[in-house]
Amino acid sequence: MSRFVALGTVAVLSFGAAASALNFNPTQDNRQTYAGTVVFDDPPDMVNDSPGSPFSEFDSAISAGSLYDGFFADAFAAQFSQVGSMYIQGNGFVDAQIGLSFDTWQTSDFDNHLGPPTMNSDGVSAGSQSILEILFSIDMDAHYDLTGFIGAGIGLAQGTIEYGSQQSASVVLFDIDNGFAIVDESVTDSDQDVSTSGHLSPGNYRFTVAAEAEVFGVANEADADGGGGGLPDNIYSASAGFEGINLTLSGRDQPIPEPVTTTLAGLGLGALALQTSRRRRA
Repeated sequence: MSRFVALGTVAVLSFGAAASALNFNPTQDNRQTYAGTVVFDDPPDMVNDSPGSPFSEFDSAISAGSLYDGFFADAFAAQFSQVGSMYIQGNGFVDAQIGLSFDTWQTSDFDNHLGPPTMNSDGVSAGSQSILEILFSIDMDAHYDLTGFIGAGIGLAQGTIEYGSQQSASVVLFDIDNGFAIVDESVTDSDQDVSTSGHLSPGNYRFTVAAEAEVFGVANEADADGGGGGLPDNIYSASAGFEGINLTLSGRDQPIPEPVTTTLAGLGLGALALQTSRRRRA
């Protein structure tokens, strides 16, 4: 009998393990960093970076800078992120700064996409982005935990400066199959802890963490010739970042289907009856 009981126990344990084995499958890696600057009609300085191979560790720190006749624009972007067997985690930071003398500020066309901001030939602009985006699929019900910190704001506004920046940090967990955001948190001029958990059904998902900053100014001809006063009286900067972002998945326990449970129980009872019959004959 002990042999039958052992076999039944192994079958139960094996089936239970198979039922709770979550498959986390990263399908697309869109992680990037970008930094770009333009001073008047000089050629822009643009730098971007991405992982050496999909889903590998990404450790990036890039910068761009432009200088013309006493006006400058600097941009910096960094990210460290990892994709593990059941998690996605990372830190990212961006900063953009300009210094110049001018009469009028205007905000550029900022479209929330990677690439250089729209520039004016008589303007000065700096922009940077750090994007952690992974698409993935799961094959069974899962539990998720999401923690971290996001923040964004104006870093420095010195001189006769009017508002001329856009900065943001955001975290989005999006259900691709059903077309809605499960988590959608963002800030533009504050900071926020992120701490949430919940349930994911089998399917396809997009996890995006983004930090973006852009500052933009327009100078008149007198300023471009150096007649406006110059540095360091006029400086404008903005920054954004995410820290300790961690999305962790775990499989939800699945009950053994009733037909299998009944079959295993029948095997055990059959083994017990067989042993009892043998004892009576003895």
